[in-house]
Amino acid sequence: AFDSNNNGWLPGNGGGCNCVAELASGSTSATNIDNNALGLFPIGQLSDSLAEAVDGNNAPWQANTNNKLIRFGVVNFLGNFVVDYVTATGGGLNAPATLSVDGGNNLWVANSGSNTVSGFTNGGVSLNNASTTAGFPTGSATTAVTYAAAPDFSGNLWTANSDGTVTQLLGLATPTATPVVPGQLGSKP
Repeated sequence: AFDSNNNGWLPGNGGGCNCVAELASGSTSATNIDNNALGLFPIGQLSDSLAEAVDGNNAPWQANTNNKLIRFGVVNFLGNFVVDYVTATGGGLNAPATLSVDGGNNLWVANSGSNTVSGFTNGGVSLNNASTTAGFPTGSATTAVTYAAAPDFSGNLWTANSDGTVTQLLGLATPTATPVVPGQLGSKP
């Protein structure tokens, strides 16, 4: 994932890595952002991150194997440490595979542990109503899992599923571009 300063954010999965990596714009090597090894700041819970996204406020988010979404900031004090701003759990999170952001700054997660997607506000509140605590079903086979989810400009959420299907969830996400004429699809400015 890239922020507006062209810095790249990479997940740190495997080998017990409790970090994310930042590739600063113009740099040829990444800097590990620690999971608060010294205990000086709130714990960022970055163990085994799987997916990264950057929201409309230029803040990086991470999804991890502990079924958590974390929006984090970095403090440079005796090294690079994570300060945990927002943590989202529940909402049907089940082995997050990908993370994306829509036009309303909402986060969408493909759940590779099920055939569902989960949605969260930028404040970490689940977008699922009380009857869909398992996430939004993708309509693929019950034995399939969802590996990717991303919104389009019109606010539809698209998923790629392990059974070879692609699902369009109409109007589930917030549009990223507003139509100029009623009935016209939005276009990127």
